[in-house]
Amino acid sequence: MYRAVRLASGGGGVLGFGARLPVRLPFSAYATVKGTGDVRLDRFKNEYYAAQDAVRDEMDLTTLFERWGLIERVDGSLFLTWTGALLFGPTDRLPTGMHTDVQVRVESGGILSLYGLPMVMAYAKLSRLLSRLWEDSWEDPSRRDEAGRPLAFASYPRTALTEALVNFVIHRDYVEGDMAYVNILDDRVEMKNPGASPRSEEELLSYQEPLQLPPDRNALAIRVFSRTRLNQRQGGGILRIRRALVENGNVTGDGDPALSIDNDPVGNRFTITIYRCPPPQALSEATGHYLQPLADRYRYR
Repeated sequence: MYRAVRLASGGGGVLGFGARLPVRLPFSAYATVKGTGDVRLDRFKNEYYAAQDAVRDEMDLTTLFERWGLIERVDGSLFLTWTGALLFGPTDRLPTGMHTDVQVRVESGGILSLYGLPMVMAYAKLSRLLSRLWEDSWEDPSRRDEAGRPLAFASYPRTALTEALVNFVIHRDYVEGDMAYVNILDDRVEMKNPGASPRSEEELLSYQEPLQLPPDRNALAIRVFSRTRLNQRQGGGILRIRRALVENGNVTGDGDPALSIDNDPVGNRFTITIYRCPPPQALSEATGHYLQPLADRYRYR
């Protein structure tokens, strides 16, 4: 971890690595993201193989990541590929031409800017931030399950926000030199990305079975993300969002999912908007504005 810290802080030259990064740095960064603090590489390796139900002796991580196309050998040394850097590269040292910046804007003035983060770390930070929204929950005594217990509801179902966030991260056009945005408003969450979808808004809002999608710009990164089990069956993310919204009560007056999509192939932009399920009026008045903690936390960033 000493070398990883020195490299991340720009001290690679002192260690004799120059501008090239050894593959152990993204491995340690990934392990740290998965834990609450620093995580030993040997522990990460054991946990990784246990999660994959694999035999540890069959393949080490270097061989595995090389087969996945995340690292490559150049003159006998291992280096990150474009996809490897996009997924696990060190903060603020991503390759030239790769744009990963995200700005989060919270109603009432809170702003958080994430610059130069790889996909895995960006997902982790955004997921922690959005968790405040699905944790805003309540029980409805007027609606009960078969055992007679009140049903629980949330401002936003976790499945819907998680699926939207995964899509936001994996389908973005990382070559397009523009910022991506997450706007958290009083009645909705908007995720705006460089990178249009090959499917129309109408098709995305109506399909009932996972879509067969053409090759994606980030196909290799998506396959690796799927191995983490964050990305479920490809082509079905928005379907899962729609079903989770209906189940939680995030619906329009017609009973449709409270969801809108703006797909702009000309401008190469994609926006998904998920609308909030408001709590009962009495509960809302008792607990205050649910976005205030987020606005206060990020007001000066």
